[in-house]
Amino acid sequence: MTSRRIPLTEAFVRELTDIPAKGGRLYFTDPTERGLQLAVTQTGIKSFFWCGRVAGRPERIPLGRHPETTVAMAKSRAILVRAAIEQGRDPRSALAVTRRRRGYVTVSDLFEIYLDRLPPERDADTMRRMFDHYCAGLADRPLQSVTSDQLREWHGKIGETSGPSAANKGISILTTLYNCAMAWDDPAGGKYAQVNPATAKSVPRFKEDERDRFMSLAELRRFWTTLDAHETRAARDYIRLALVTAQRKTTVMTMRFEDIDTDNWIWTVPKLKGNRKNHPVPLVKMAQGILEFRRQLVRGPWVFPGQRRNGKPIGNVNFWWEEIRREAGLDDVTIHDLRRTMATWMAMTGAPYQVIAQLLAHKMPGPTSIYARMDVEPVREAIQKALDAMGEHEQG
Repeated sequence: MTSRRIPLTEAFVRELTDIPAKGGRLYFTDPTERGLQLAVTQTGIKSFFWCGRVAGRPERIPLGRHPETTVAMAKSRAILVRAAIEQGRDPRSALAVTRRRRGYVTVSDLFEIYLDRLPPERDADTMRRMFDHYCAGLADRPLQSVTSDQLREWHGKIGETSGPSAANKGISILTTLYNCAMAWDDPAGGKYAQVNPATAKSVPRFKEDERDRFMSLAELRRFWTTLDAHETRAARDYIRLALVTAQRKTTVMTMRFEDIDTDNWIWTVPKLKGNRKNHPVPLVKMAQGILEFRRQLVRGPWVFPGQRRNGKPIGNVNFWWEEIRREAGLDDVTIHDLRRTMATWMAMTGAPYQVIAQLLAHKMPGPTSIYARMDVEPVREAIQKALDAMGEHEQG
């Protein structure tokens, strides 16, 4: 990253017309206000950041977008950030508290409050990346000023530029935030928000085509070969476990050793969203070998601990998948398609619907569903049969 050192004044920022090359950013660092930086995107968006080290780690803390945030405001917030760091406080929370006291709560402020109240098993880093990716355009808006009309326009633009799925994910994040805002007490009195402008009734969601993508046998051969050659053992282990357990990305990321019964080789996944009970997942031979190896390799409760994440599980596996997908020529295959691939191959090798539904934690109709959940051995057998047909082989 390169940055030009230049005094940031309101006139300079307002009249700045330089834009970076495609995919890049321009950075301007103020030489007098320590840590203050201006970033300019290809679309001309100008955002202020404080850049420095927090608890020994490099951080970039958003201060606001221009023109909603002036240079004077950005400098004032940079001072608040430095003061919070010197006092050992969270600088992001300090910014949010200061604005709350002024009765000026932004969407970004509420998001910081939301992160502070996340249960420990949820991954705050992943939530932050999602918010920054999908909701950055609304971050500096005062919470009470956002209307359904504005969100419909915003939702439509994201749908045009990034697709229906991205637009729907963005609006879902805002729906959650506003539901919390209506439930939580504001220290200034009352609630953070009185209405939710992001409901499905106010902002109709785009219809998304249901994916049916799974890997063919020829693609699986390339997949296994590429996976075997990948230099990172943790990547190989994670992707294999994601496939053979057919569980969702975050579920595998937050896998704990204490939830694994090594006598019966069953992984009891804690209560999932939409399910009232824990979910038993049988572990086939490949999964057993991986877990035995990782128990000897890593310390702590997590099968995939995050590096420099203070005892939390890994926060991002997309970069692993992107490398493997690209090298294997699987251009349109996602991590979630690993789950679909296993389910499809189980069906193609004769597994009944009830067995597949049990593995995927899909609700099964009828009074017999409770009995189907009690025996995982048919599920284990069906997974292994599918793996045999998929050309599964043990890794070195």
